[in-house]
Amino acid sequence: MVPQEIYRTGMPALSCGVQWREGLEACLDGQLDLHAGPLMSHDEIVDSVAGKQALWQASSACAVDMESAAIAEVAAQANVAFLVVRAISDPAHMALPALAKEAVSTNGTTHRMGIAKSLLRQPGQIRELPALARQTKLATRALEKLARLAGPGFGFS
Repeated sequence: MVPQEIYRTGMPALSCGVQWREGLEACLDGQLDLHAGPLMSHDEIVDSVAGKQALWQASSACAVDMESAAIAEVAAQANVAFLVVRAISDPAHMALPALAKEAVSTNGTTHRMGIAKSLLRQPGQIRELPALARQTKLATRALEKLARLAGPGFGFS
């Protein structure tokens, strides 16, 4: 996903750099399917299908993340063009296991004790991990392909 706009509840939309997007699309030359719809940044992990649907109905966003709006706001304040590239590892039809919220600390590092505690409380969620691992692998491959096709300048020189 390479969104055109980033939304955050209660904030005006921030537009991504048109030249960056066009340069990236030119480098990819149709070899990778990019989704350009709006991206919603949210303050918490949206782990349920119902939560994802509610945000889509409220915003028409194609995806939700937690980071892009903060980066977009800093870029806008500095009057610097920006580009957001996201690969989705948990599509809208997929709920995240409970341990997803406990697996990552607030600074983005893996919190192994949180994973262990969550699995001890709900051991059945381990069955959900292979599907999440497959989706994560697909997302990683898409980012790798994008980086390989775009090259170091992402089409902007």
